[in-house]
Amino acid sequence: MLPVDQRVVPYLRGNGDMLFCYFSLGLLLQIPVTVMRYFLVEKVGLGPAELAEAAALITFPWAVKPLTAFLSENIVSRCIRRNIQIAAAYGLAGLCWFAFLLFDHDRGSLFLVLLYAFLASFFTSYADVCLDACMVRRIHLDSSVHGGGRLQSFVLASRALGSLVGSFVSGGLALFVQPFLLIAILHCTGVVAGCYLRSLPVGRGNSETHKSTCAVCSDTCSALLWTERLIFVAVLFAIATPVSDFAIMQYFFQTKKKVAPMTFSLSDALASVMTIAASLFFNAFLRDKAWQSIVMLSQCILFALLATNMLLLVGLLDIDAGLYLVGRSVIGGFFGHIGFMPLVVRAADLVPDGLEGTFYSLYMSTVNLGSVVGEELSGLLTKTLGTTSHTALLCFYLIAIVHNIFSFLTFHLAYG
Repeated sequence: MLPVDQRVVPYLRGNGDMLFCYFSLGLLLQIPVTVMRYFLVEKVGLGPAELAEAAALITFPWAVKPLTAFLSENIVSRCIRRNIQIAAAYGLAGLCWFAFLLFDHDRGSLFLVLLYAFLASFFTSYADVCLDACMVRRIHLDSSVHGGGRLQSFVLASRALGSLVGSFVSGGLALFVQPFLLIAILHCTGVVAGCYLRSLPVGRGNSETHKSTCAVCSDTCSALLWTERLIFVAVLFAIATPVSDFAIMQYFFQTKKKVAPMTFSLSDALASVMTIAASLFFNAFLRDKAWQSIVMLSQCILFALLATNMLLLVGLLDIDAGLYLVGRSVIGGFFGHIGFMPLVVRAADLVPDGLEGTFYSLYMSTVNLGSVVGEELSGLLTKTLGTTSHTALLCFYLIAIVHNIFSFLTFHLAYG
């Protein structure tokens, strides 16, 4: 049994609105995943390199969240409360998914597919920015209860619970003729969650006064030009940048091994279960441990998973593809989140008062930007080397392994 703090139950009740919002975020991020996996490969006809580039384009709005946060925090929030911004953003994202019904689903519609998926991703990232800002504001206003990562662990567990539900919903939607209509309708959940959220006005400390745009920019730049924050941003980027084999593995499972949609949904669901377990495990046992050691150990385990992927693709590992996909999701989901939690806690600690949305989104979007760069590098490498021969795959994974080692060294030099 995990040790239970007597303050946890009333704390969860008091923050039920935020937990519901994060649940909705996880749900709405996950429900298009399996649908889009099969749609891009089977309907649009993308290959591994194109799949990596499309993934990078669609997730690009998550890499520029500081700009979105600055817009929300210093302009839009002067007129509209954050909870209303969240509700409106989810509504617009739902309309983007509804637009998928208005054109033919074939190779000729690739531009429209990427355009509407990009816009849906942008509006969802906008909602995420506003929600994260509300979460960090609560941490700062009640640090005695939420300190050491407690609030982050529970909201991320709630988000993972939403992803768990969304995984099975997404697998079911992949079997429908018009799944995008249902995806659009389900975004009403986010609209309701945003309206239900209690959000505080944006201000500096307890003040609700607003400065001029120039003064705001000056304050932001002054806060950013602090050595510890700059080092943290650089380290986050280095950790997230290494070349990813996501597109190669996705194409391998989907076309070569004919893995069924519900198997992908099951693997996503188990990854969400492991994320919840990792959040609770971190909250119970690791909040007071050396965060550098937790990050490094988790990264080493993920590095071993990368090497195992290579063995599977070149035929040196003989195992059922569906079973391997599920096992990889369980291990990667748990240790990936365990390694991410200390970074989330440190990110909240390095956020200045009054600039919660801008700086927290800066840290999180740095990770997203690194992932986008990694996906683009993956696409270029895949296009250059190809994936038809064992030699090409070995060269790809050699570069990926060297890149991962470089990220380990960067983290060690900064915090070792």
